[in-house]
This record gives sequence, structure tokens and C-alpha cells, in this order.
Amino acid sequence: MFSSLNLTEYLGFMFGLYLVAAGIGLLLERDDYQVMLDEFYENPALGYISAVLVFALGVVVVRLHNDWSSFTAGFVSFIGWAMLVEGLLLLAVRRQFLEFFARLQFSGTIVGLFGLITLIAGASLIGSVYL
Repeated sequence: MFSSLNLTEYLGFMFGLYLVAAGIGLLLERDDYQVMLDEFYENPALGYISAVLVFALGVVVVRLHNDWSSFTAGFVSFIGWAMLVEGLLLLAVRRQFLEFFARLQFSGTIVGLFGLITLIAGASLIGSVYL
């Protein structure tokens, strides 16, 4: 199944799966996300490890795939750049970056809407690989 996919299609499919799973999680566990954000803010070690991981994955994606020639390629490249920037912000100004989101106090409705958008984005990415 995966052997016939090029790098763009493979990454698009994997990021699509991730977004679909994250969207479902956001829809089903709406109340847990504010708690998770609070815990992430309070635990510097977790924040640092997450920042390094997100940054490293972003660097790899940007290095291997910085292609904006199609919807799928652009979406994959955008995700790579977003991970790289998020990792840098979490490393450099973690508390300020997280405080911005903590101040928003996402309601269950907002989290559900974000989950639906995430689910649609993931499905669109998977569909762009196979359609």
C-alpha cells in the first residue's frame, strides 16, 4: 500500500491520519484539553521534551519536503513549518506562548468546532492522496 506512494503522498497520508485521530479526540474528549494545556504549562520538563520533539520533526519535514507545488505538497510543507516554528516558540518562550492559549479558555463548543475542522482537514489530506 505505502510502497507506491512518493514522499509527499506518504507524509500527506500520515499527517492526515494524525489529524483525523486528533479531530476525533477533540470531539470526544472536549473537557480534557483545557486540563492538558494547564498541565503542559505547569510541567517544564514535559514542555521542554515536547518542544525538542516538535522542533526536530519540523526540521526533518522542512528539510526533506519543502514543496508548495500542489495542495497536498503545500499542506505537508505548511505542517512542517508550523511544527518547526511551534518547537522554537516552545523552546524560547514556552510560558508566554502557552499563556496566550490559556487566556482563551476554550469552551467545549470551541474545542468541538476545532475538532471538526481538524477532522475535515485530515480527511481532505487523505483524500488528496488517494483521489
